[in-house]
Amino acid sequence: MGKGNAGTGIGMMERHYALDWKVYLMFLVCAVFYILFSSTDSFLYAPWSRFDSAWFFMCGKAMMNGMLPYVDFSDSKGPLLWLIYGIAYLIDHTSYVGVCVPATISYWAVMVLAYKLSRLYIGRRPSAVVGLVMPVLYFNIIHLEIRAEDFCYPFVMCLLYVATCYLHGKGEKRHSVCAGISIGALLLIKYSVAFMGGVVLAVAFAVVAVGKKWDKVKEILVWTAVGCGGIMLPFAVYLGALGCLDDMWREYVVNTMMTVEADEHQGAWKVYFDTIYALWEHNRYYIKVAMVLIFGTLPICFKDRRLYFAPFISAVAVSGAAVIHFHNYYLCPLITWAVFLMIFVFDMVKISDKMPKWIVAIVALWAIYYAPTNTLYFMKGFMTEKVYKNSDNSWAKISRCIAEESDKEHPTMVYTGGEVGYGLWADALPGCKYWSSQEDATREMKAEKAKEVKEKKPDFIIEQGYGVVSFVPDMAEMGYEVCYTDDNTKVYKRR
Repeated sequence: MGKGNAGTGIGMMERHYALDWKVYLMFLVCAVFYILFSSTDSFLYAPWSRFDSAWFFMCGKAMMNGMLPYVDFSDSKGPLLWLIYGIAYLIDHTSYVGVCVPATISYWAVMVLAYKLSRLYIGRRPSAVVGLVMPVLYFNIIHLEIRAEDFCYPFVMCLLYVATCYLHGKGEKRHSVCAGISIGALLLIKYSVAFMGGVVLAVAFAVVAVGKKWDKVKEILVWTAVGCGGIMLPFAVYLGALGCLDDMWREYVVNTMMTVEADEHQGAWKVYFDTIYALWEHNRYYIKVAMVLIFGTLPICFKDRRLYFAPFISAVAVSGAAVIHFHNYYLCPLITWAVFLMIFVFDMVKISDKMPKWIVAIVALWAIYYAPTNTLYFMKGFMTEKVYKNSDNSWAKISRCIAEESDKEHPTMVYTGGEVGYGLWADALPGCKYWSSQEDATREMKAEKAKEVKEKKPDFIIEQGYGVVSFVPDMAEMGYEVCYTDDNTKVYKRR
């Protein structure tokens, strides 16, 4: 009798994991289609209209070509992001197609973790629907191109899943290790998102501590530290060996905080409250979406008192921290909390594994169709390589000019404004540390850029918007000549 029960139990367990892997495979197929149609880095799209993606790709390219991070090139992001884009560069040197590989993995991980979190509350099939819908929310609420946030989403979702496991009394050492890896990864990509995601774990830790579960408190502290140290140590060794740790602290932490406060040094708190006012006056859509996401967590809190309103508290905290991201990616990290609203909806209508498989299939097809609508609208359709290589688009003209005029394997270039990828086809590298002007760059950063340009004399200087930003008094005197000009851009080549 016992053997029969044991056999049945093993059979059920094997069937459970087999079904989960089917779900995970479905997620992977959908992730491929999501990125293929929704990401402007896909080969279906032309390489223009890039901003953050072009910037990070240049940093990854520079790292892979042996340039020193935060010394020879710099930006307000961490080295893990540059490593991701460096791997993308190794896949394809002169297009953004390589970015699609880590982006696909990122969104696949989001779907898997959303599914696992949902399984703590609802059945397998509705949980699969939750996983399928999450990328649609990311791509349609606020999304124009792959950014740093896209690689943060799986780590934020992981923290949400781990915290929920501990609040349900199901947390283990492996969960804490995963939480530590997630926090470390976020710190190495964009530390402001790490603070937002860390709020989730902090709330879970507080609940566990209040319950006087001291063994779990110790487990969370120790193994989270192990996970965090495990992912950060290799980068510390790498940057330390290059002698770049001090430069990383100055550029990634100090200068980034100063650019948030802006050149006028008006102070972070003033920026914070000014942003709240600006959002209320000009972007009430974001406020409305935030309210839906925040209050959408409350039903779960009322349903399961063990959560002690943790999802709601963490959502409010994340929303408050995210206010500093006033631009169109303001709500990116908070969108992750939509998982609780979807769980509640399925739980409310009492849908479990009785849901027919064809409904899951229809949702998957709908998600694949609907996810790219925002991207398609922004990019105005597809552009194949045959079209854009010979396009009359100004981006293509400038990029062709730089590639044709260069006689080097890796020409260097500097922008008076922001990076937009003009050096993509020429496989160009940064001409100085601040080769591209960060938003609200400090006076010191601008002065250092002007000095480096005069000393290093990059192969190309891109003047965007005549006279808007000028860091050299006379291009001809410095040995440059115009090789391209239009209504908005002038390209100077070193003679």
